[in-house]
Amino acid sequence: RAAVLAEKQEKIDAEWKVQQAEKKRKKELELKQKHLLDQRMAFEAAQKKTQDEAAAKAAAGEGDVEMKTEGEEAKKEEEEVKKEEVKEEEKKDAEMKQEPEEPEETEPPKAELDEEEQKLWFLPRPVTDMVSTVFNTTFTEFTLPDTEEDFAEIRYEWAQELAAKEYMRSWMQAKKITTRVEDLSPSEWFSQRIGEWQRLQNDWQTKQKEFKSDLVRQQAALDR
Repeated sequence: RAAVLAEKQEKIDAEWKVQQAEKKRKKELELKQKHLLDQRMAFEAAQKKTQDEAAAKAAAGEGDVEMKTEGEEAKKEEEEVKKEEVKEEEKKDAEMKQEPEEPEETEPPKAELDEEEQKLWFLPRPVTDMVSTVFNTTFTEFTLPDTEEDFAEIRYEWAQELAAKEYMRSWMQAKKITTRVEDLSPSEWFSQRIGEWQRLQNDWQTKQKEFKSDLVRQQAALDR
């Protein structure tokens, strides 16, 4: 059970690391998108402010008096954008400080054995000791050691003799229900019947092909 628990904990640790990396990636992406959105809003606000000022000057008749070159206007607009960006950054930092951050998990959750795993006596392995075809054809002949086999001594370390025999019996019954029968073969009666059916099917297919190739018979069938 300790080995099963260790393997389960190793799997949980690997999944937890992947989840933490994904959370970090998503958080960085959200911050980047928010920063880009703030910059865009600041630029649009500064651009709108410049346009409003230009419109106000034109309406007051100041546009003809205070002529400025395009370079000066661009420089002023850039300065306004920078000011707005600084304001947005300060606002963003204030919001991040106010928002309560979720407590980060510093350790992965602890693995626990479920009810079925608690009943395990043997560590499951992805690679079996026997090839499946060999196992499926021989497992019904498995037996426990017996005194009639001239063993000097038989010791049951994990369970007593009766418990071991009961475990062996229930294990074999479960395997008989779920294991494929490799040496199953059809009877002589079935072989005869399937042979007759195949011959009959071949005759029907031959007649169908002959009918499709004979246009006169097809026309006669349509005229009926």
